[in-house]
Amino acid sequence: MDSEVCWSCWLTVLTQIAGMIYVYFRNGGANGREFLPRFFALHVALCVRFIVGSMLVVAQAALLAALLTFLHAPGALFIALMGMGGMLLLVTPAPFVLLFWRMGRHMHDVAKASALNANDVHAIDADAMGEVANGAR
Repeated sequence: MDSEVCWSCWLTVLTQIAGMIYVYFRNGGANGREFLPRFFALHVALCVRFIVGSMLVVAQAALLAALLTFLHAPGALFIALMGMGGMLLLVTPAPFVLLFWRMGRHMHDVAKASALNANDVHAIDADAMGEVANGAR
């Protein structure tokens, strides 16, 4: 196995582990609720978005490659693609960093809204109890 690919794989795995820990803490850490259902729901939705986005990027890259080939510069395209081999180490985990950053943002919003709703329910219950107590007097 090529050492560049091996390092890229390990860096991707470490990025995913760090991303999951980041999302866990954005959910509230040990005090957070319903981490796994929220995580999987957000993960599926964001992965679909990222797949569609990736298809658009690949389509644009293919269009650029066709344009360069049409302009009779296949050598320049080959040199550019070969020069990016060293970028594999940095480029491979980059989508995962972006994915987990967005997931952390959404997880925090959901956890915050859930906490606000829980507090509102308790406040409503307290108001109802106060009205019952006041009405009973």
